[in-house]
Amino acid sequence: FYAGIFAFALFFNVLMFLSVGDRIHLYYSLYIFCSVTLVLDEVGLTKEWLFHDLGRFHDYVKATSGILSCALLIQVMQLFTNQTAANSKLYRFTKYYAYLLYAVGTVPFFALLFPIDIRLEKAIFFFANIQALVSLLVIVVCTIERIKNGFVLGYYYLLAVLPLIIGGTNYVLQVMGVVGAQLFKPNGVIVGFAAEVIILSFAFTQRYNFLKREKAQLKKENDHIKLQAVRQVFQAQEDERDRLAKDLHDDLGGTLSVIRLKATDFQKKLDLLRPEERIVYNETIQLISRACDDLREISHSLKPKFFMENGLIGTIQERISILNRVSAVNFEFVYQYTRRGNPEIELSIYRVVNELINNVVKHSCATQATIQLVETTQELVITVEDNGIGFEGYETSSGIGLKNVSSRIQYLGGRYTIDTNHNGTTITIEIPFQNDRDATN
Repeated sequence: FYAGIFAFALFFNVLMFLSVGDRIHLYYSLYIFCSVTLVLDEVGLTKEWLFHDLGRFHDYVKATSGILSCALLIQVMQLFTNQTAANSKLYRFTKYYAYLLYAVGTVPFFALLFPIDIRLEKAIFFFANIQALVSLLVIVVCTIERIKNGFVLGYYYLLAVLPLIIGGTNYVLQVMGVVGAQLFKPNGVIVGFAAEVIILSFAFTQRYNFLKREKAQLKKENDHIKLQAVRQVFQAQEDERDRLAKDLHDDLGGTLSVIRLKATDFQKKLDLLRPEERIVYNETIQLISRACDDLREISHSLKPKFFMENGLIGTIQERISILNRVSAVNFEFVYQYTRRGNPEIELSIYRVVNELINNVVKHSCATQATIQLVETTQELVITVEDNGIGFEGYETSSGIGLKNVSSRIQYLGGRYTIDTNHNGTTITIEIPFQNDRDATN
């Protein structure tokens, strides 16, 4: 019965280490092997099952396997409870104590170089038993410290090693002659070790569930931090757009208006001009009018006027109406969108659409373009299609704009696809309504 438990636990942990690469399973596999060696030596089966002819080393098998078992169990405890220098005052002591046990575990090998010395054998035997008690105490204290620090899984580990602590302590005290009887049959080490293996196997599953939840929580927190950082960047951009739009309107806009007013007043004296001077005058008036239109377009692009009142659809309609008057591209706008979400989110959607519209106007060499906004039950689907030269003809010059589009789509939790060739480009964007993420955080 006990042999089956130990064999299964050893096989399971070796397989888990090979599958997931978690060091805790490597250490626990070695711990099981050393503990099984100790148990077999206790019942007189070491020579028969493991080591057939090791001469004098058989005298030290129990001490060596016991010391190494304690060192490995301490490291299993550190990994299971996630004990680190940052969260435990005992971490360094525990780590170096385990290293000390590894070093002492090799002493029996060096003892073989010397003649038989009963005193040395007794010293090794005494140290092995004392360090077992100390190791169990260290494990208990460290686990309780982690529990006090809020590590809930520490309860599972404490429960798992409790039978081993009781049985192991009773066994050590019995072989040292302190107590006269074993509490468990066949002995405390075997029963305690078997109980620990069974309980800790269950605790490992709880550990993985805990780590999975912790990883998911960390990812959620990191995503939130990234989202906040992106939002701050976009907010800074909007603030800068507001400032630039205001400066253009108040300063340059006012200057152009004065220039156009004065130039228009000069019409009274047109009869005094020569024909070629009239041509220059008319061209100047046209250039001033074009500059005013361009300024109005730039200002609208920086900060859509009345966005809060017009909403997403109204603002896009106004933008396309302006472009159909001043650009070489004929835009068509088709929409099926009735939702009014968070203005911050809708403004980001507008920025995406506007950036794609600007790419069409500036880089595509298109004559026709269609903008579609279609609302489904779960998402908003945006399609921008043109009959231009495709991305290959202008991808370098429009790269920054597309990166901005990609960043905003990622911020909105959406995805996009691009289908482009020399006959034109189609960009499809899908932005989910994430519990009206419009109401964001």
